[in-house]
Amino acid sequence: MVKIGILSKDEQFSYDLLNSLNHLGASNNVSAVFVTPKAIENSAKNDFRLIIDRKTYLDKFMRTWIKKQALEGTYIISNPFAHSCDDKFFEYCLATKLNVNVPKTVCLPSHFPIYDFGDLIEYPQLDKVLEYTGLPAIVKPYDGWAWRDVRKVRSVEDLKRVYEDSMDMVLVVQEYIDYDHYVRAYVVGKEHVLPIKYEPKERRYILDHEHLSPEVGLEILNSCRVLNYALDYDFNTVEFAIKNGKAYAIDFWNTVPEVRPDTLPKEYYDWVVDKVTNVALELALNPLAKNRVPYDFCALETVSKIQARTQEIPSIQQVEKTNGTQSLSERNAKEINDMEIKEEKKIEKPIVN
Repeated sequence: MVKIGILSKDEQFSYDLLNSLNHLGASNNVSAVFVTPKAIENSAKNDFRLIIDRKTYLDKFMRTWIKKQALEGTYIISNPFAHSCDDKFFEYCLATKLNVNVPKTVCLPSHFPIYDFGDLIEYPQLDKVLEYTGLPAIVKPYDGWAWRDVRKVRSVEDLKRVYEDSMDMVLVVQEYIDYDHYVRAYVVGKEHVLPIKYEPKERRYILDHEHLSPEVGLEILNSCRVLNYALDYDFNTVEFAIKNGKAYAIDFWNTVPEVRPDTLPKEYYDWVVDKVTNVALELALNPLAKNRVPYDFCALETVSKIQARTQEIPSIQQVEKTNGTQSLSERNAKEINDMEIKEEKKIEKPIVN
């Protein structure tokens, strides 16, 4: 039996996904259940092949618990190591490296850091920041989610006031794109992209299959795939502000996208449930599928090679003698003897009258 776990119990999407997985997975001996994190031992094993994570971004314990599952070979949607390492500013920098259009963005140090670093960190020149981003500008936490603490500033004084009120938060200041079109794209399995027309001020999806030109549609499709392959995200939303036919990636750090049947048009909702189901089953049934991680989970083989190589390392004395030099003990003895001779020379002989 191949087990898939869903880490969530309080949303309709998770229940619909559970039913879909069990319905389509039955013929391949796949069973899906809700998974409940609990106190865990460092040597504990688990029998889940794949877990769909909908909650760990909210809780530190669940974040370390889910990484333990990955360590035991469970595939996690989405990669818990990547999400733990990322933040909004890093992702804007990564997008720039990947030639994905993003607004001009500046990261500010905390106004009141938890630790007093003295003058180690330079206080930002806010006027210079806004010279780079332009006005108006958007200010938001570098690790924010769900539109939390997002502000628009229209002057240096506005930015100074927001900055001084931010306490220990790390903020990003970003060029405001005065968009004429906005898109929220669901991305599943890094390949499947559904770009939906979206009204961010009203938090409303609009049913419209023809809202993008072929050129902008292709740009969004390619940007979504590039970003999610680079980030190793299997489930994400990427938001674009489109101005004068140019798409700017605004937000793409959302590995637990909101999926609600009361806000998404039905065919879009069904598309998300269907794609997540198929991608999860494909990954669960692929024994080679694994998250990209910053650690070597095949360490036994690596360690054995290191141990074998260590056994071949000669002693310091052997190396020195091979090189025709004195051993360490011999050299130390000579240095001590030389020091004693120098001390003796410093002692003045008594004057004999």
